[in-house]
Amino acid sequence: MRGASESATVNTAMVIIKIAVVCLSDTELLISASAPKNAAMLREFGYDVVEVPISEFEKLEGCPACLSVRLRAL
Repeated sequence: MRGASESATVNTAMVIIKIAVVCLSDTELLISASAPKNAAMLREFGYDVVEVPISEFEKLEGCPACLSVRLRAL
């Protein structure tokens, strides 16, 4: 799953939340620095969260998932 771009779905007691993330490993996620509440929630679920400042890309509706490139083993 390393390097996969996706929208993570987190099930809470009453709400399903979709968050744009890039999975760096099974336990490490990359997320926009403009979403500190989402980052805190993911940390509560046990993930190591790397926050990146991409506010200029977000102005054009970019997110970590759509700004990433998936690398595959050759």
